[in-house]
Amino acid sequence: MAESRITYLIALILIATGAFLVIYSKPADTDNESPIKFYSYEEGLRLAKEQGKLAVLVVHSDTCYVCRIFMEDLAKYPDLQQAFSNFIPIKIDFNKDRTIAAKYGVTGTPEFHILDANGNVIELQGQKMVYLGYSTVPDNPNARKNLIAFLNYALKYTGYADSTELKVLSIVKGDEAVKQVKGIHMGSFEIVDAEIREYQSIGKIKVWIAYAETPELAGQYVQMMAGKVSQYFSEPENVEKPFKAYRVYGMGKTHYFFSMDNAVIWVEFENPDKAYHEKILEKLFIQKGV
Repeated sequence: MAESRITYLIALILIATGAFLVIYSKPADTDNESPIKFYSYEEGLRLAKEQGKLAVLVVHSDTCYVCRIFMEDLAKYPDLQQAFSNFIPIKIDFNKDRTIAAKYGVTGTPEFHILDANGNVIELQGQKMVYLGYSTVPDNPNARKNLIAFLNYALKYTGYADSTELKVLSIVKGDEAVKQVKGIHMGSFEIVDAEIREYQSIGKIKVWIAYAETPELAGQYVQMMAGKVSQYFSEPENVEKPFKAYRVYGMGKTHYFFSMDNAVIWVEFENPDKAYHEKILEKLFIQKGV
């Protein structure tokens, strides 16, 4: 297999474990043994996009003895299960899903490919995140730990390790922010100050904060927005967690708007996962405050 398909770290892992492909004549029916639910290729990528997660594509074969050992270990060891639970697990059969296997240049089993939601193999420093082989003997702690290390490495260096970690991309304050907010609302309400923030997490998050003179006015402005927003977005939905807000959809994104003290706040998410939205909103406006 071409060395260009694996990172230096992966190469070291393979050398350390002596992982290689072994073909065994007896089919292994291991799907029912695993506590990790594996999805089809199409369904897995759909879920990865919905949930803002990476996918791990496992290429196996029913006649592969090493694949059987991997599935048996996955059924037994919580640390391996936990590592896989951070991804959307996808499994394809090397012999049956030839088109997909050929797409990723698969030549043997098992192989583990880290994919983004569009089905592209993640690359770090120009090298594709692909792990080859596992172990030829059951209960091999080194093989298990090295595969876990590879999965954790993929999470850490692609920014998915902490799904609520926020990197500030930009902050606009003062007159420029007031000008932009007034432009969006076409002067429909009066504000005394504004702030616009943009973050990078699992997808970008943009926050507009417009400060009214009083909390009462801020609440009135939010109700005004709720009455007009369907001209440009979906009909507003009532949200109760982590606090009361309105949720709308439009321009391929999910949006929330609400008032907090004298602030009128609008938050835009690229990531469509609602559970993720709840965590971010709590982190931004409950843990940290406006």
